[in-house]
Amino acid sequence: MKTRLIKALLAVFAVTGLAAEAGAQEYLPYKIIGSPTRTAPYYFGPSAFPVPDMVKNTTGSIKCQLNGDFSWGNLASTTDYASTLGFDLRFPLWTDRANLSVYGQFHEWYRDTPQVREIRRVRPEYPLEGNTAGDVYFSIDMRVLEESRIIPLTVVRVALKSASGDDYEKARYFDAPGYHFDFCSTKSLLPRKGSFIENVKASFNFGFVCWQTDIGCQNDAWLVAGSFEIDTRWAVASVDVGGYHGREHYHDSPTTLKARLNLLPDKALSPSVQFQTGLRDWPFNQIRLGLTYSY
Repeated sequence: MKTRLIKALLAVFAVTGLAAEAGAQEYLPYKIIGSPTRTAPYYFGPSAFPVPDMVKNTTGSIKCQLNGDFSWGNLASTTDYASTLGFDLRFPLWTDRANLSVYGQFHEWYRDTPQVREIRRVRPEYPLEGNTAGDVYFSIDMRVLEESRIIPLTVVRVALKSASGDDYEKARYFDAPGYHFDFCSTKSLLPRKGSFIENVKASFNFGFVCWQTDIGCQNDAWLVAGSFEIDTRWAVASVDVGGYHGREHYHDSPTTLKARLNLLPDKALSPSVQFQTGLRDWPFNQIRLGLTYSY
C-alpha cells in the first residue's frame, strides 16, 4: 500500500513539474531552448548585423565617410524598402599600423508589406512605415604583417557591436550586443607601378562572429570571404564574396556579393559606389553611395 502511494505521489509531482515547466516557457519565443531563435539577418532589416566589410589595410591618415544605402527586399512576393544614412570613421592610433574605427548607421527609414511582416512574425498592429536609429560598431584594426615576396599583407580586426539599434519588435535591428574578430590577408599579383593598371590583388578573410539572441543565448558563426581587386591610377574596383555561418542552421548564414568602385582613392575627397546582393539568407539588394574625406 505504501509503495503504491509513493509511486502515485511521484507521478503527481512529475506531472506538476512538467506543467510548471511548460507554463514557464509559454512566454518564450520558442518552447524549447536550443530551437532556432530567428534572431538572424534573414528575418530583420538589411542593416541588422550585415556581413562585415573586409579591412584590407590600415591607414596613416584620418578618414571620414558618409554613405547612403537604398535597399529593396525579396523575402516575399511583395517588396519592402529601406534607406539608411551611415558613417565610417578611421583614426590612426600610435602608428599607421593600428587604427580605431567607428562605423554604423545614423538612421533608417523603412516601408514593409503585410506579407513581409507575417514572415518576420511582427504583430500586425504596428505601422508598415517608420524610421529608427541604427547600430554603432567599434573596432581596432592592426596590420601585423607587411607584404613581401611570399608573405601577404595581413590585418587583424577586433570589433564590438553595440545594442544601439531600435525597433526589435518591428524586426529592424537585433537590439543586442555582438562581436567579431578576423584577419584579412592580401597579396599583390601583378604590381606594375607607373602603368594604368598598377596592381591586381587577391584577399582572403577568415574569422569568428558572435551575437546575442532573443532568449539570452548566443549564436556563433565562422566568417569566410574572398576578394579580387584591380587598382588603377584613378579608381579601385573590387568584387567580394563571403559571409558568416551560424550554428543554428536556420537562415543564420548570410552570404553576399559586393561589387565596389572607389574613384580618386588618393585624393582628399573620394566618391564611391557599391552594389550588394544576397546569395543566401540575406534577402536584399542594395546600392550604396559614399563620399570619403581624408586628411
